[in-house]
Amino acid sequence: MFHVEHVSENENESEKMILNIQILMILISDEYLYQNEKKIEI
Repeated sequence: MFHVEHVSENENESEKMILNIQILMILISDEYLYQNEKKIEI
């Protein structure tokens, strides 16, 4: 029983990690696009 709970806990952690990584990727790509737009304007 404990083992099963432990596994599901790990799955939750990895799902959070994946979500965090996706959010980071979006933020980074937005920042990258913004920097490129500024360069184009200049």
